[in-house]
Amino acid sequence: SDFHGPGGWSEIGEYRPVLEDLPPLWCRFKHEPIIAA
Repeated sequence: SDFHGPGGWSEIGEYRPVLEDLPPLWCRFKHEPIIAA
């Protein structure tokens, strides 16, 4: 996808639809200092 970011965000871009279905998974990544700009 067009969603490119620092570190593993590139992989997260593919898991985006999964994150919506699995909120707990999103919380795991939330512990990292990520800025969606």
